[in-house]
Amino acid sequence: PIAYDACGSAKVKKLSEQITDLDCDPEFLKKVTQVWTATDAYGNAGDTCTRVICIRRFDWAGLLPPANIHIDCKDVQYDANGAIDPAQSGVPTYHGQDLPAGSYLSCGVVVLFQDQDITNNPCKHKVIRTWYVTEWWCNDFIQWTWQQWIVVQDTTGPLLDETLEDLVVSTTPWACHAAFVPEPVAVHDDCNAVNRVVVSYGAQVIENYQGALWLDPGLHKVSYEFYDECGNVTEETRLVEVKDLTPPVAVCDFKT
Repeated sequence: PIAYDACGSAKVKKLSEQITDLDCDPEFLKKVTQVWTATDAYGNAGDTCTRVICIRRFDWAGLLPPANIHIDCKDVQYDANGAIDPAQSGVPTYHGQDLPAGSYLSCGVVVLFQDQDITNNPCKHKVIRTWYVTEWWCNDFIQWTWQQWIVVQDTTGPLLDETLEDLVVSTTPWACHAAFVPEPVAVHDDCNAVNRVVVSYGAQVIENYQGALWLDPGLHKVSYEFYDECGNVTEETRLVEVKDLTPPVAVCDFKT
């Protein structure tokens, strides 16, 4: 309450408070009855006033479930129990306010969840998370449940640790073309191993650096494909220029 005094300031003071449980009331849980008074700077006490506060029951219409969510494997976070962290994947909200798992509200409502793995492998982790919001009211339980789909998946290809610089290679001493043997490229993946590298030029293809590409003199765009264990691919190219940098080879005829 607010108190006014014509000759100065006044202070309010609560004299008493009584809390009454409203068992099985369809709208309110409790009634709080407070008695207040006010005193001025000279110690004069005013009349008392009574304020009644009614505590509403949980408003189920204000409850919204968390949305289904996809999370990239490199970004996923886990809680202390090894579950996908609800702070990242989402929690129910009540009139716009988060209701974290384990919440116990003063209105007799508790928030819990339970996970069921549908798929769990290095490439994809699919979980059905069932949320339970339970109200204890009138000696009975009223419960709301909702199934949230959470998918953690490796959707990103490998990452290169170096830049594919342009190269200049020479023809062989015995033919007017070059045998381009690609050297291994430093590459990594955030979630799974890099298990396949394809280097190609036109119809020529080599895998995991086993072999060579035969290139004629001139400028060529060579393609690189880096695959992780989940089939995600990162594609890059580099320019390889073939030049004749080999001096002539003299062939002597010993028969004259």
